[in-house]
Amino acid sequence: MKVVARLVLLDALAASVLSVSCAPHPARGAGATMPGYAPDSTPLAIQRELTRPENVLVDPPGVSGRVVKNALYVRFRDSASEAEQAAALRAVGAVVIGGMRGRGFELYHLRLDVPPDSGAGPLLRAREALRAMPQVQMVLLEMLGPTP
Repeated sequence: MKVVARLVLLDALAASVLSVSCAPHPARGAGATMPGYAPDSTPLAIQRELTRPENVLVDPPGVSGRVVKNALYVRFRDSASEAEQAAALRAVGAVVIGGMRGRGFELYHLRLDVPPDSGAGPLLRAREALRAMPQVQMVLLEMLGPTP
């Protein structure tokens, strides 16, 4: 079974709809260790956990719709070393939980360590921090669709 997630492409790219399926979950705290390439999917159990009501923001500042508050997708520049990628994850307190691969692109699905009672602040700060890094090409919010 595949979970469909609508992703907002930042950096002036159009919105895309991408399918996410299942793969193994890395151990907590393993975010600084890069797998060498993006996993081709995110485990269904993790996807379900991310989309629980307490993990969903509705219309956060600057975004219209429902957004997962503790997850992002990131695409690194082809020139970024594994050490540079790991440094980016450490800088925002993220771990790799899955990913997507396609022709000519790899997206790492990241889980952010955010307080349970947090609003959009940690997510938006992590997005901005990643976007400012030279090794990062693109950052995507995990959109769940329009506000019901």
